[in-house]
Amino acid sequence: MTSNLPSDAIVDFDVPEQMPLHELVVLCPTNTSDTESFGPWDTQVIMIANNLIISSPNMKTIPGIVLGNATLHYRSDGWWGYIDPFQTPQHYHEDFPWLCLIPQKGTIPDLLLTSHQWVLWANITKDDVNWACPHMPTSTIRLGRIKQHILSSVQDCAIYLIETVTKYVEKRGHPSVVASTLIHAMKRNVFKLKDLPMILRNIITVVTDFQRCFLELYASHTFQTDVRTRAPNLQIKGQCHPVNVTWMGVFTTSALLTETLWEAGVPVWQIRKRQFIPRDINVGRVTKLFWDKDIVTQLASDPQDPLHMGLDGLLQNRYMRPVGRVPLHHYSTALPVDTDDIFPSVISSPSTSSIFQNLVAPSQQPHHSPSPVVFSSRYSGPLVVEHLSNNVIKQIS
Repeated sequence: MTSNLPSDAIVDFDVPEQMPLHELVVLCPTNTSDTESFGPWDTQVIMIANNLIISSPNMKTIPGIVLGNATLHYRSDGWWGYIDPFQTPQHYHEDFPWLCLIPQKGTIPDLLLTSHQWVLWANITKDDVNWACPHMPTSTIRLGRIKQHILSSVQDCAIYLIETVTKYVEKRGHPSVVASTLIHAMKRNVFKLKDLPMILRNIITVVTDFQRCFLELYASHTFQTDVRTRAPNLQIKGQCHPVNVTWMGVFTTSALLTETLWEAGVPVWQIRKRQFIPRDINVGRVTKLFWDKDIVTQLASDPQDPLHMGLDGLLQNRYMRPVGRVPLHHYSTALPVDTDDIFPSVISSPSTSSIFQNLVAPSQQPHHSPSPVVFSSRYSGPLVVEHLSNNVIKQIS
């Protein structure tokens, strides 16, 4: 079947081979329109790609998903294209179970972020920078700082989430490795944007790293305070929370995880071999993959070597997370050296917030053993016990 990828997309991944719709209708005929009564083993929508069935019990479309090899390349907007879990649903990974709760663009419900959350999805361009020498030729390396209204929204978002998560962690009574790592990373990124004149590419890289840190911390907090225990709290078999379409959602090959996420109201798509489709399954409709045309695939103007090539996995997920330690590219001796001790100032006045004071390098922070991350099922107790392995903690800390 001809791919429905945007015509201008750079295809540096294995495009799934989709079964034509007229063949799919014969193989998986729709047999009901009453999708409101569907259970976790029914499918609102179904398609076949690479001889695998992809279906969802609670969503009516199937976003584009890479089922084979892909190249992790820095794109012109600072993101990772169609394999970016912060832009489109990806495969479930046990080290990062909260990524399915990444909020979709502009959907964070917190009233205090209403006027500032736009910056979490903003694509920075040269017009968003105050240049030190604005009349220099564009071919010359220019240094600048991000404009104040953007920096103010970045600071306000950071202050709100850091204070919210810190209060929760203190109330809970034991530390969170994930929270402390992402909080420290956001602080570093805000300091860089405020204090360091940078070339445009560096500014874009630091801003997108801040955006990723915020969205991941927000998703992790949602996971800990709400979604993690939703399924066990259900009292009736076949009951589920309404699906929250503002969450990113996730692809999985696990039937039990599919049921648990369906119960919790998390968008989920199950991938399975064709022989594992029940004969009595209810099918709402057949479809093809939907590739978001707004996702940027164009490479940066000065493309670097790819960070990773191959299948989705832990290594690819690690490389997507600079978390505050973004390398500044040495295009000029005028660029400052990026070290741990160049951020002594406080970005906001003490009367506004003190959360950016006393920034401590990760190596100086007290070490805590990671707590297991549990996604619980209402039937069998802990469904999956996931740990942030020492390697992962070392990587992101």
